[in-house]
Formats: sequence, structure tokens, C-alpha cells
Amino acid sequence: MKPRSRISIATVAVLVIVVLLTGACSGGGKKSNPTVATAPTETGRPGAGPFLSECGGISTAELQQVVGLGDLTMNVDNSTVCDWTSASQPDAAFSFNWYRGSPIGRERATEQLSRDSVQTIKIGSGTGFIAKTYGLTEIGIAFGQDFFEWSVRAGSSQQGFDTQAAVTTLAQRTVGRATGAGDSPSVKITDGGDVRTGDYPQLQVECDRLNKDKLAEAVGGGYAENTFSGAICRWVVASPGGNVYVTFNWFETDNMPTEKRIAQRLGYTTENVKINEYGAFTQQNPKRGNMCGVTANAPTGGIYTWFVEGPSSADPCAAPTKLMELLLGNDF
Repeated sequence: MKPRSRISIATVAVLVIVVLLTGACSGGGKKSNPTVATAPTETGRPGAGPFLSECGGISTAELQQVVGLGDLTMNVDNSTVCDWTSASQPDAAFSFNWYRGSPIGRERATEQLSRDSVQTIKIGSGTGFIAKTYGLTEIGIAFGQDFFEWSVRAGSSQQGFDTQAAVTTLAQRTVGRATGAGDSPSVKITDGGDVRTGDYPQLQVECDRLNKDKLAEAVGGGYAENTFSGAICRWVVASPGGNVYVTFNWFETDNMPTEKRIAQRLGYTTENVKINEYGAFTQQNPKRGNMCGVTANAPTGGIYTWFVEGPSSADPCAAPTKLMELLLGNDF
């Protein structure tokens, strides 16, 4: 199986994020015909878990302190994903991902197929998984149908850097700040709790149905490289103006009111629009003029969202709108 790949700005030109066809999972893999997922879901309502705030409540300055690198750049900052890279450690990667209305079991299934070890972890009132492979540790914590994942990958020259300690600290602070338990809620790691990977169709190939050339063209670039796959897909796309960062979500039990409420609570402005006769809305962060997201109902259930972040544009919503038009028109 192909593990989730992370690409630094120095390594790849630009990032475009694309559509994925099934629930939470991270990784590429062999191509196959896409099908609608019918995997188990968690109890509760999408969006009913604790409000995690921007980047799980962790600032860039705080992340730099936790990982011991003072040269982090935030490349992606939207209502679902925050992602940072380091100038001195171009192969290091740090990300926060917030899934709403997507089963954590799908993400754990992919971790079981791609990591050296996966255990169950409980942090405060949330339960999930901790997955480890050389130089990389990821923690996913669920609250009903919502979960978040912190991922920390060490740079090749970060000798002795403890990715497990760093990612545990980040997950503790996110849980504690969201639930009122403080910055150091209890942590318990146990064996067991594996899910049946066969319960989750299309593991590791959710994003493979997309034509990356068309995706790159839609955002004004020439080459798209997948950097994160699953219920959240991310691409880097090379463009003449610089890196373009694109995120795509398919949260199969989520809904538009929930996504709009969360966007507005984060301080985003929203506007209702129509795309291919589907109701949709845009979301923009007043602090990041180069970012726009477009959310629409998915024909097969749940919601789709495209985010595009990159060089300044006269209309930052034009690219994610085009991507949504292509997706809803099945023009891939």
C-alpha cells in the first residue's frame, strides 16, 4: 500500500487539492472504480462535537515551540485543514485536520494498512488512535461523528526528535481547550481496537478518480501532486504565480447548515450561490484574502467542499467554483 505522502514546497511546485470519493482515510494506492461508501458511521450528529477553533486552537508560534523549529510557514489555513512546512527541514510536515460527519474508523483502517503500529488512545473525554511509522506519528480523536487528526513528520536531520511526544502534546491541547479540561488532559494508550478494513470501500484510492491535469488547469497551474488523501484530499499545483494549495472534503453524513455554522463561528463570511443547479455557499476568511471555499450538497449524500489558497487573485472564489462545477458535472 502506498502511505500518505507529504510534500514540501522545496520538493514540489504547487499544491492543488481534489475531490475524494469516500470517508476519512489517508493514502494513495492502486486505481479502482469509485463506489459510494456504505461503511459504519459513529453515533451522534455531524458538528455536534466540541468546537475546535482555528487549527485546533494551536497558533504557528505555539507549534514552533512544540516541534522545536522556528521557521514554520503556514501554507493551508481553512475551516478543515491547517498545514505547515519548515524552511530548514523541507521534508518535515505538520498538519491539523478536522473531520465532521465522517467516520474515524475509515481513517484508522487506512492507518492499519500503512503504519508500523496502530493503538487505541484516550485523551480526556475523546477516544481514537495513535499511528506510528519511522519519523511520523499521527493521533486521531473522535467525539461522535466528528474527529480531528494531528500529524507530525520529522525532518531527515532532526535527530532524536520525538514525534510521539510532540503530537501527543498538540492533541492534548486541542482536546483540553475544546472541552475545558486544560492543556494536559489524561492520556491512556492501549492495544486492541482495530477495525475491519473491509468495512470501508475504496480505502487509499478515494482521490484517484480525479484527472489531475484538469484540476491543475482549473486553478491556473500545470502540474498537481497529491499530498493527502481520504475524506480530506490535498494537492500541490505548480502555477506561474507560485504554489496553489487546494483542499477537497467529502463528509458523507455532514450537511450544509452545519458547515455554514462552523465557518461563521470561525469568523468567515458566507454567501449563498447556485452551482449546476445545486444549492451552495462560499466561505472566505477576511484575514486570508487569497483563500475561498465552496460547499455544496453531494448527490450521493453529505457535502462536498473545495478550498483554494494561493497567489492573490481578483476573484479567489473563481477556482473553487470551477472545481465544484467540474465535480457536480462529473467532468473529470
